[in-house]
Amino acid sequence: MRVKVNVTKNDIKKGVINDTENCPIALSFKKLLKSCYRVKIWSDKVKVNGDFGGLLPKIAQKFVKHFDDNGFADPIVFSFRIPNKYLKPSVGIKELKN
Repeated sequence: MRVKVNVTKNDIKKGVINDTENCPIALSFKKLLKSCYRVKIWSDKVKVNGDFGGLLPKIAQKFVKHFDDNGFADPIVFSFRIPNKYLKPSVGIKELKN
């Protein structure tokens, strides 16, 4: 399912520089994923539980670099395809139409 990843001001405030599991984008992904899954974010990719992942969109890659270099960044929103088995059965998750 293609979902909207919304990196909020609160995620940025709570995010940890150079921390693959607690950066703002990781915190945003955690809001979408079932709690039994771990997420790691690198400068260009995301990995869930070591068995699923993909390249981050350019906007997210730029966000990671800016946040890690400066300790702050503006909120962003991007879409990402995540298999349903990883997602919380939540009202807040909306499938994006292409």
